[in-house]
Amino acid sequence: EIDSETQWTLKRLFVWAQGVKERLRWVALLVDACDGRRGTQLMAALYGFTRHGDPDVRQLARRVFEKACLPITEILGRWIRHGE
Repeated sequence: EIDSETQWTLKRLFVWAQGVKERLRWVALLVDACDGRRGTQLMAALYGFTRHGDPDVRQLARRVFEKACLPITEILGRWIRHGE
């Protein structure tokens, strides 16, 4: 994260941008892995990334997986509570 109090050099900016570039690369890989998938296939593809060896990738995949599961969780909750 960029701190407005920190003096930025070109080298520091380059190093920071490499981290952003790496996260975007993983987002692209997640998108490619999910392409054309729906429902449980989509969830399975996302879940596979939550088991990755890199903790940063796991955290990113977990955040995406949790957001993707929200609609299913809401539907199941309504079904359990109200029988809808």
